[in-house]
Amino acid sequence: MKNIFQSNIENFFRILKHGKEISAPSKMEAILPNGGKLEIYVITKNMLDEDLVIKLLAKWRDKANVWFPAQFKVTLKGTKKWAHEQLIDKKDRILFFFKVKDEKVPFAHAGLYRFDYEKHSCEIDNVIRGENSESSKGGMTTGLQTLIDWTFKYLSIDNLYLKVFSDNTRAIKLYKRLGFSEVNRVPLFKSINNGVVSWVEDDNRKESTDRYFVTMRYGKRA
Repeated sequence: MKNIFQSNIENFFRILKHGKEISAPSKMEAILPNGGKLEIYVITKNMLDEDLVIKLLAKWRDKANVWFPAQFKVTLKGTKKWAHEQLIDKKDRILFFFKVKDEKVPFAHAGLYRFDYEKHSCEIDNVIRGENSESSKGGMTTGLQTLIDWTFKYLSIDNLYLKVFSDNTRAIKLYKRLGFSEVNRVPLFKSINNGVVSWVEDDNRKESTDRYFVTMRYGKRA
């Protein structure tokens, strides 16, 4: 049986992902270190009809393939299917574009996923910087901090987590700068099946490994 918190989150995300406004904004603005304006906004169902959006999602996923637990050939068709089934239709997932105001193309995205409705927690998910430009410098730090603030303000979250590969040192530095700290790490082992590379968590295997899945928690509200 759903608790009130779960019902609120699912209803909240459903409305936002269908392009409607409620008590929380679907679009946020923040000031970049260079004085420019950053826009953070929900990726809605209607946006998936735009070829540019699907092309960006596919391009960025392919670019960041090495940092995902499953690595496979990325296609436009597969990306559109994922966007509808694993984003819009997923009741506990939402994704935001990061874009410099007055520029046509966003440069990154990040979202929220994997809610623990009993503990009032969730994860920062799908953090990808897809484009680099001087105008978006500092945009990941600013955008993620804005998303974090939005999450605590509007979703009644008590703890916020994320998972990152132990060898993704650049991302770990970013997350520490934002206030995340490591709370757990699990050894990963490589598996290849039908051309798909998967990194599988396994605490029980005795072989040594150089790669771990690191769980980090946002300490300012822990």
